Amino acid sequence: MEAVRKSDIVLANMEASNPGGYSLALEVGFANALGKRIFMVDQIEDPTVRRYFEMVRQCSERVFLKLGDALDHLLSLD
Repeated sequence: MEAVRKSDIVLANMEASNPGGYSLALEVGFANALGKRIFMVDQIEDPTVRRYFEMVRQCSERVFLKLGDALDHLLSLD
């Protein structure tokens, strides 16, 4: 959590292989409470699991489907 506290931007990468994403959701919520800029990579394909991450997506300034696209976007920021 200290890394989130020290950062200006948080990149949340929800990989399809992540079994639950509970830690990711906690970190995104913490970052949101601190007013951090949040970007998310959402690779969840299972619609049953996907619906539980809508709040995390809503906390994100932008959601990407691929990590490479998110990294390119971050590099383009001023």
